[in-house]
Amino acid sequence: MLALALWTGACGGREEAPGDRATGADEATLPRGDVFGRAAAAVGGVPTVVVMRPIVPDSSAVGAGGTLGEEPAEGGAPTIDQFGLAFSPTLLVVDAGIPITFTNSEGALTHNIHLRSIDRNESVFDEDANSGDAVRVSLSEPGGYDVLCAMHPGMSGFIFVTDAPYTVFADTDGSFSMGRVPQGTYEIRTWTRSAGYGPTDTLWVMGTGMEVDLSGLR
Repeated sequence: MLALALWTGACGGREEAPGDRATGADEATLPRGDVFGRAAAAVGGVPTVVVMRPIVPDSSAVGAGGTLGEEPAEGGAPTIDQFGLAFSPTLLVVDAGIPITFTNSEGALTHNIHLRSIDRNESVFDEDANSGDAVRVSLSEPGGYDVLCAMHPGMSGFIFVTDAPYTVFADTDGSFSMGRVPQGTYEIRTWTRSAGYGPTDTLWVMGTGMEVDLSGLR
């Protein structure tokens, strides 16, 4: 069962019954607050991912987007550069189906882009990238993906593809914070490298300062 703790004196906005969010009220008018707490620690250098989606009978009542984590450059698509024998950024959260651009700023050095689905344990993309190249990849299946360079084994990164409107990486020790979450009822679950998606539990966000213990959701 999900452990919940509310900061005393920190609750903001109007008091709502758990079903209020399902009425299709304009999300912009709902009070927002922080959800924070602890999940499982990182496994194999890959942090736990916390995923939340609103429980709404009519999915059209909730707008798409809202992914948290490493955000793409303003006005551009998510980009991962290869430079200094490293992927930058090393960690990326991206919405399912959104193109990711891989660039190579390494000068005359050729790199490789090898993506492996952790959940399916299979290669999904493998292509070389010369200096100055811009290679675009779209990943439609939610879950975790290793980012590798076949030419330089020391290079590695990680992409998490999500179809949920609220997704964030935990720190290596499992601590996490997810801000700007409207009041309402949500499904919440975690993803870890060792176990994939954990079981789903229900969270009622009542205001600011909602602390949750997700360490058992795996």
